[in-house]
Amino acid sequence: MLHQDENLAVRVLKDKYSKSNNMFRAFQYGSHLWKAMGKMWSLFRSNVSWGIGNGDCVNLWEDKWIGGTSLRSLIHGPLLEGESDFLVSHCMNNGGWDFSSLSFHLPQSVIQMCRAVPLQDQVAHQEDFVFSDFAINGKFCFKKVMAVLRNVKPSLEHSWNWIWKSDTIPKIKFFLWLAFHDRLPHKCALFVRHLCPSNTCACCYNDNAPEDSIHVLRDSVDRVAGIAGIVRDHMGNWVLGYQQKCYIHSVLMGELQAICTTLQIIEERRWSRVIINSDSQQAINRILQGDEIKDANFWIVKKCRDLCTRMTDIRLEFEARKTNRVADRLAKLCRTDVLSNFNICIIEQAPESVSDVLMEDRPP
Repeated sequence: MLHQDENLAVRVLKDKYSKSNNMFRAFQYGSHLWKAMGKMWSLFRSNVSWGIGNGDCVNLWEDKWIGGTSLRSLIHGPLLEGESDFLVSHCMNNGGWDFSSLSFHLPQSVIQMCRAVPLQDQVAHQEDFVFSDFAINGKFCFKKVMAVLRNVKPSLEHSWNWIWKSDTIPKIKFFLWLAFHDRLPHKCALFVRHLCPSNTCACCYNDNAPEDSIHVLRDSVDRVAGIAGIVRDHMGNWVLGYQQKCYIHSVLMGELQAICTTLQIIEERRWSRVIINSDSQQAINRILQGDEIKDANFWIVKKCRDLCTRMTDIRLEFEARKTNRVADRLAKLCRTDVLSNFNICIIEQAPESVSDVLMEDRPP
């Protein structure tokens, strides 16, 4: 209804009920079924996010285009007259972000959050698009709708006997037991015991988000992450490595960004006949499958596909994390290093910090 203006059913409904293009007012008239649909319209609108194309249709402040939230919810204070009407395109310049036209300086964490939003290439001129928060990988998820309707919040008050009967190692059983009893050493627990000065999550953009068990295990998706990769020759010898700190909105976005950065390095160095191993089967499937799923990862996936098309003999293959430990360790070191920045760092020589796992990883 919001996006497919050329759809015949959408055109009929808008022409009959909403000639003024005001859907909220349109639901006041019509059949009982149409009015019943209107009762859920505000719920639908509140669970719709925007993917950025040219930025001409998305309000910079009020629309949800940053990891499922709006820019206005991340800042406080009044805006200048007319500034509230700015579109996202107002802060886009040559395929990147430029916030110099704003009347104030955005916090650095918010700027990095905006930069985590993928943008289209300069040669592309696709319009902005909407996608539902009720979808997973482009498919409608009825459970997410019911959870919102019922306002269901996961509860830890369940029987935990199954934990000790599960077929896994003891340390995982103990971790699950701590999680189900809300005994993980998160900041809320440490703050109550006067062991840390604040109970808020240091990795999230929302400075007021309390770090409890649910937040640690589920809700903390907008965070600083480290991505890394290594390049080996046909004998398994180190050629180069890279690492980069970045903001991501989901784990999948981080995996896709790592693959995209690897492809860009390959193109810059004009390599061919390259096999890229990733420990994320979901990211590989998303790139290799031809479906154009319009969500927060749309432009990263498109860029990866374009890079693969332009280069010669590039293959994406799944590699288990236990045989890809060098890249995993470099990513973790980058994320926790307070001195690292958000620029890509090329590593010409294998660092000592990965020497113990460098030869144990299986060569490609």
